Amino acid sequence: MRVKEMEIKEFFNFGKTLKNNLEDLSMSCSSVSCFSSSTTSKAICSVYKALRSYYLASIGSITLYRHCYVGKNADIYYSELADADDESLIQICKVTSEGTITAGIYDKATKSIRDNYSFGRGSRDNTLVLLALLPQLLEEPEAKRYYEEIQPYLLIEDDSAEWLVGRKKDEFNELLCIMSDNFYQRLRYRQDSAKPVGVKVNEPSGKTYMRIQLKVLDEPTETLAGTAKVFCQKTKSKKATSSVVEYNGKYALEPGRKWTPEEELMIPLIPETYSLPEYIIDAAKTIKASSVFKTPMRNLLLSGPAGTGKTESSRMLCAMLKIPYTKTTCSVDTDIFSLLGQVYPNMGASSPISYATYLKDKGLPTPIDIEFDPSGSYEKLTGSKAPEDVDATECYSMLIAKLLESIREDCSKDKDLVYVESDLIKAVRYGYGHEIQEPTVIKRAGVLVGLNALLENGEGAFITLPTGEVIKKHPNCCIIVTTNTDYEGCGSLNQSVLSRMDIVEIIDNPEKDEIMKRITYKTGFKNRVLSKMADVIEEINKCFVDEQITDGVCGMREFENWVKAVMLECAERGIDAKDEIPSELIYTEALRTVISKASQTEEDRLTVLSVLENTFSK
Repeated sequence: MRVKEMEIKEFFNFGKTLKNNLEDLSMSCSSVSCFSSSTTSKAICSVYKALRSYYLASIGSITLYRHCYVGKNADIYYSELADADDESLIQICKVTSEGTITAGIYDKATKSIRDNYSFGRGSRDNTLVLLALLPQLLEEPEAKRYYEEIQPYLLIEDDSAEWLVGRKKDEFNELLCIMSDNFYQRLRYRQDSAKPVGVKVNEPSGKTYMRIQLKVLDEPTETLAGTAKVFCQKTKSKKATSSVVEYNGKYALEPGRKWTPEEELMIPLIPETYSLPEYIIDAAKTIKASSVFKTPMRNLLLSGPAGTGKTESSRMLCAMLKIPYTKTTCSVDTDIFSLLGQVYPNMGASSPISYATYLKDKGLPTPIDIEFDPSGSYEKLTGSKAPEDVDATECYSMLIAKLLESIREDCSKDKDLVYVESDLIKAVRYGYGHEIQEPTVIKRAGVLVGLNALLENGEGAFITLPTGEVIKKHPNCCIIVTTNTDYEGCGSLNQSVLSRMDIVEIIDNPEKDEIMKRITYKTGFKNRVLSKMADVIEEINKCFVDEQITDGVCGMREFENWVKAVMLECAERGIDAKDEIPSELIYTEALRTVISKASQTEEDRLTVLSVLENTFSK
């Protein structure tokens, strides 16, 4: 039976349009591939998606938002991609050296192929098949060169506020158009022996590929990008056995629990290239093992400088425990009420009622009133004269009780008010992991004390909501407090709260090798100059101590931004980020991303600048 050649225009699905910030790109460009005989080329949606997925998967970042895998066994290429419309499905594909394509939709729940892979208008756009073909497409010199140039642009989310503007956007558009044209023309040449750069593909029946058969699949022997979830499930190599990916759900608190699709999306996954800290593994082990007690250990405090990975560790803990992750970020004005939820008028209003306004309407003192006038506040709350030894803490407790009682009454009267519970309360109710970020910045130190009932474990952990409902803390709810006390504006954690933390981890800045590994994981930057840049960051932090500079920062975030800025400027100047990078370029980008944040005074910034100049010159 003769195998027909595929109609290339159908393959690329030109009817699909670019989305988000990509809509601003010109769909055609006068810069075309060296294989083209026309005068313009077009930016193709599936080419962009395939390039971005393949690159992020190759540097280990793909698992942060979308699963992707490309593998090879001899002359057969395989690809996997999470389905954009249904996270319970994975698209899988196999392309032989003869151009035969088989594909299907894999159902993770049933562990079987659910459906064929169809493409065209209103359907999928062949990104999956392009992923399988990319290793062959990128072997050609022109494609390989432009792929290296486009990589820094692929790091930026296409719906991000940091999206490219001006000249950078024009350069990205040109690169995408050239690569789209290169792939299009070379797939046209696939049967032409005079054009050895062609990549062979054969036409499917209609717009549906032959269904892939899992039973007869050969396991890929070589991983080109990402982590396989389907193809490599038969056997596991020694490398896979020791991979951190195996820690996903390893200490699941409730292994047989069925989560809703929305909750499944909230459960983090540990990327294969992530360096999992030993302390968070130990914490997960302890939390899981303590389930045998009537009062299991479920509260964790992580304390350390900014950028040391406290929040990421919180997420990875939830990944190991296999529970959804939520968070609350505290501010100076955070109070007990904002941690419990919000009250809305039941009249279609989109904004909550201000607690200050509500207190005023009810004739109750505000927390500020209590702080500056405990006696007057006591009289407002009780109607009686305040005793001489009245203190703010007592008044604050009475205010919480009065306010909750008042809201409860209003919610029950003609439904004038509607209470919407916070993410913290949802975590308590349903057994999620919840991170409370930087509570030490809260102006009133007693705020978290109001949550002491929720920080208890076992039978005594419950709270009464403004609606009057009493909810008992789910036995698997984990509260993770992340904070540092070294930065300006941060106070100390209340002792009663600290006492309820079952595990406390004091985190220091990681060693140089670990810092470089994290930066490479996040950015894909592998230039040998990274070691010198890491030395500068380390020396600046030593300078902070020696010169007693306390009003600035220089940590992982600053280092990461410095590297990103260097990569983008290299792309701007047409410099390969893997080659030697001019010292003045690295110096200039450090001024914007590191030195400018090292201190808020000019004198101290000049002191820190001298550290940079010892390694990199103007």
